[in-house]
Amino acid sequence: MSLWLIYLGVALVAATGASVAADLFSEPDVPTTTRTKLIVFAGVAWPVLLVGLLQLICIGGLAKAMSTASGARHLSRSAVTAAVSVATAVSKA
Repeated sequence: MSLWLIYLGVALVAATGASVAADLFSEPDVPTTTRTKLIVFAGVAWPVLLVGLLQLICIGGLAKAMSTASGARHLSRSAVTAAVSVATAVSKA
């Protein structure tokens, strides 16, 4: 029972937010039926939008972690190459 109340409560908040956004950002000549459909869609589809947002955050975090790991690996290879170059130069001198 409480999950339904959470769903309906957040649906009400999402619909209210969509209504305010439609009032602030829509053109004056937009039909009322179009605005109403948008508000109802936002109220019904908020779980799908939330899951999509969470997936986007996870993908962004994964991409950042892979980029950081790739940069660290590249840096360590450069350090090894520099150390080998220095050791070779010292041994020849």
